[in-house]
Amino acid sequence: MAPIDISRPLSAATAPFPGDTPTDFALTSSLSPTCPVNVGRLTCSTHAATHIDAPFHYLPTGQTIDQLDLSLFLGPAIVVDIPPSSAHITPDHLPPSPAPLTPRLLLRTRAWPVHSAFPTTFPTLAPGLAATLATRGVRLLGIDLPSVDLPDSKTLPIHLELAHANILILESLDLSSPLIFPNTPYHLTALPLNLTSADASPTRAILSPLHTPTPPAT
Repeated sequence: MAPIDISRPLSAATAPFPGDTPTDFALTSSLSPTCPVNVGRLTCSTHAATHIDAPFHYLPTGQTIDQLDLSLFLGPAIVVDIPPSSAHITPDHLPPSPAPLTPRLLLRTRAWPVHSAFPTTFPTLAPGLAATLATRGVRLLGIDLPSVDLPDSKTLPIHLELAHANILILESLDLSSPLIFPNTPYHLTALPLNLTSADASPTRAILSPLHTPTPPAT
C-alpha cells in the first residue's frame, strides 16, 4: 500500500493558534520572458499545521529542534482511537497491558476536522497518563489536535508532564483517512526541519503500512 499522508495542509487557510502568526505563501518572482523561475516566500509560525514541539518550547533550557534525536521520528507506530465524547484521554483508552505499545503512539480523537476553525475545547490527557505511557515505552506522542493542552492554558501542565516523562510531542496530525486502522502497526516518518535554535518545526508526517492492514470487525 502507498504511504498515507497524515500532515495537515499548510496554506493561508491554515487555522493559526489564537494570536499566532498566520500562514502566508506568495511568489516573489514569477516566470516571465525576463525571469526564468518561480520563487516563493513562506511566512508562518513554527507551530503551523502539523508540527513537532521541541522541549525548548515549554522549558527554558530544553532541547531545540536541531538538537533532537531524529530516530524518534522514524519507526514503528500505532494509532489508538479515542471515543468522540471523551473529555479526557485515560489509560482505559489504551490497548490493555501487557499488550505492548510502540515507541510512537498516535491518538485519533476526530475532534478537529481538517479545514475547520481552530477549536476552543477538545480532549486532553488525564493527569498521570504521561507517566503510564512512559512505563509502556512511548517516546513520541502524536495527536490530531492543535495542542496537548487547551488553548487558554497558562501553565501547560500536560506539556510539562510529557517532558518529565521524556516524551516528545507531535501535534495537529490528520488521522482521518479511512485507510488508517487502530492498533495496527505502521512505520511513521515525521521529520522536523533543521531549524537552528527553534522551538518547533512544521513537519510532513506519513504512515507506511508494515503489511496490508485488516479492517476491524464490525
